Amino acid sequence: MAGNYLHPKFLNQHFMKKILFSFGLIFIVLNASGQENMVSKRGTSILPEAGDYSIGFDATPFLYYLGNMFNQNGNTPPTADFTYGNPYIITGMYMKSATEAYRGRLGLGFGIQKQDSIVPLVGPSISDLTTTNTTKLSNSSVTIGAGKQWSRGKHRVRGNYGVDAFIGFGTQKTTYDYGQELSDTNNLGGNSRNIEDKSGTTFGLGVRGFVSVEYFFAPKISFSAQYGWGVSFESTGKGKITEEYWDSFDQKVKTTDAETGKSSNFYFGSSGKGFDNTGGSIALNFYF
Repeated sequence: MAGNYLHPKFLNQHFMKKILFSFGLIFIVLNASGQENMVSKRGTSILPEAGDYSIGFDATPFLYYLGNMFNQNGNTPPTADFTYGNPYIITGMYMKSATEAYRGRLGLGFGIQKQDSIVPLVGPSISDLTTTNTTKLSNSSVTIGAGKQWSRGKHRVRGNYGVDAFIGFGTQKTTYDYGQELSDTNNLGGNSRNIEDKSGTTFGLGVRGFVSVEYFFAPKISFSAQYGWGVSFESTGKGKITEEYWDSFDQKVKTTDAETGKSSNFYFGSSGKGFDNTGGSIALNFYF
């Protein structure tokens, strides 16, 4: 599972996220000249109060979507890219007081990647004919977290800090679809080929500290830029690889299954199964 984080696409996403996160911080600070009046014209409090609840939505994927619209490669459509290692985060809080809150987080990551390969057909009397093989990678992750937050600041800007604990689950599967079926003339020389590679379920635990800057641009509505750092542990159970081959004796296709070994990973920093959305996030928050 950890290998996903070394994929060039993921590294590019990680770099983009750091840039977006930095711009988010700059945006909040530059717009923090604010007003000293902490009540709107209608008499509504600008900042959250004791007893308020909040819900927050991660804005980073949508910023990616807008960024991809101006940075498309060929005919590749823009994407928000909610994936196993880049989950979509929803947060909720209960304000115990104006400066202290209990918080929860839900991370959802789902991804499907397909790759087509054009290969020549195998068999007698076949010349310059091709077919298409398709590889599909699908993965998903769910992360639940809970923690506590403290706040301090002046006017419309405040700094937040706290700690969260997480638990997460994830799965990953690769399937292979071949344009030409196995036969007596296409028998792979007696060898087999993969038709499914299913990893075992991954279970993870994590604890991290975080800091954020939050700017209230309207009564009880804010943008926040957050960064976290912590430790996490992941354990992946046994998986299964299914292969097919041509049985020349019975003249038919047969399959075999083989188990893959267990694995475990220990992370320092902002890695792991969506525990910190690759370190930084920009969110839109509503208090009520």
